[in-house]
Amino acid sequence: MSTFDMDAYYQQSTAASRYSNLETDREPYRTRAVNNAKLTIPMLFPDKDATATTKYETPYQSIGARGVNNLGAKLMKGLFPPNEPFFRLSLGADAQKQAESQGMQKDDVNIEKALGMLERDLFNFMMRNRYRITISEGVLQLIVAGNVLLFLPPAEGGIKMYRLSDYVVVRDGIGNWIELVVKDKISYAALPDDAKSLIKDTDVEPSTNYEIYTHVYLDGDVYRSYQELEGQTIKGSEQEYPKDKVPWLPLRLRKMDGESYGRSYVDEYYGDLKTLNSL
Repeated sequence: MSTFDMDAYYQQSTAASRYSNLETDREPYRTRAVNNAKLTIPMLFPDKDATATTKYETPYQSIGARGVNNLGAKLMKGLFPPNEPFFRLSLGADAQKQAESQGMQKDDVNIEKALGMLERDLFNFMMRNRYRITISEGVLQLIVAGNVLLFLPPAEGGIKMYRLSDYVVVRDGIGNWIELVVKDKISYAALPDDAKSLIKDTDVEPSTNYEIYTHVYLDGDVYRSYQELEGQTIKGSEQEYPKDKVPWLPLRLRKMDGESYGRSYVDEYYGDLKTLNSL
């Protein structure tokens, strides 16, 4: 029996064309996110043509903004409680058996001390790389747009957030994501040499922006990814991740069965906010 070749299937089209095809399914959710932001905090989810110089229209009421900020603060307090660690490390089954084979119990003082030191190192790493700031931005995106993408670069460290307008995702029937295409805009000066070699124009301003597409898809028990510029794969960008350790996290607030995207809290109160804004 022949097996389905995922690589051959996705190589039939470019990542840019795949992104364009999937935009149609995402558009209703993006439009709702823009409308929700207009009644709460407009800068959280600007429209397509917004730039750094865009002047956002201020809502006629502040109830929406106050509600989003208060709810975001409560969620962040639950995720990162003050004066105590927000996670605890413990021995897994295999590690516990190994410790017992060496005459140690899981509550051994040395084990607890080592785990405590590791917890502090992880916490300091997250604070140093501004995880809390980025995650708080992601929480606000979930409240207003219902969707957000987080990326944790394995090599560079740190964390990056993408709005719904910068990525498309496909999920299976039970909600697991199986494909993801992300669009980044990067200036020519910031491109790696392998990417610059794909640009045919020899007279390029350093500030000129180019669109780089990152395509991630599930192939059996692993996620494969590559980056594309000008319709060509960037040399050396191919990556492979175990299914349970993929650094891409497409999150959604309200899960809707059969849909690849989620709904937000603001969706549920949109009518009241719109009426209040009109009054």
